[in-house]
Amino acid sequence: TKRRATVRLRCCSERRGEGSSGRNVYISDVNEPATCAYVVEVCARLACETPEERRKFGGGDQIGRGPMSLELRQSYKQRAKALFERGYDAYVRHAEPEGELRPRSCSGGPFDLVKLPLVTLVDSLDALAIMGNSTEFQSATQRIWQGFPDKFNFDVNVSVFETTIRVLGGLLSGHLLAVDASLNLTTEYDGELLALALDLGERLAPAFETPTSIPYGTVNLRYGIP
Repeated sequence: TKRRATVRLRCCSERRGEGSSGRNVYISDVNEPATCAYVVEVCARLACETPEERRKFGGGDQIGRGPMSLELRQSYKQRAKALFERGYDAYVRHAEPEGELRPRSCSGGPFDLVKLPLVTLVDSLDALAIMGNSTEFQSATQRIWQGFPDKFNFDVNVSVFETTIRVLGGLLSGHLLAVDASLNLTTEYDGELLALALDLGERLAPAFETPTSIPYGTVNLRYGIP
């Protein structure tokens, strides 16, 4: 199934508190009338034709100034959470255990710079914790451990930078979050993410063994420097 989107640009009347945020453009609504077919309603101040419409949209001469109200901050917090959950659920439903979700085909595929499984899942662990989704955090942790039975013994060339920030960073931050008792994210964690991070770190290490101490851009996870 191919993914497609229709964007509707319009002038909107000001929502409560919206003008104080200083936003000239915002997404007012997203609908999915059919699988992987989206209709996005975008409110834009530039779409307002008359001065009166622009004043109703909000901001006026004070656009970009002044603090954001608590009510508006809470509203944006919930919207950000909903957007993350939408993207995450789409990956789990349409792409896992592939590396990433391909938005145009709405199917899974490898992340070009890190051709490993579950890249998006690993990269999402900290966001799951921030969102307070302990059930999915625990489930994702278990699926990651089960998804690498031989750890990172892959005959594949990967970007050192991307693998470090997305996979190694995701595993280490996930471990630190999992062992933080105050967060109460998991009751069944036994250091699995740290074990994977150690294995991956050792496989990335040869890339840093250079005369200049500037790492190579690519490393093979099984054989070292290509």
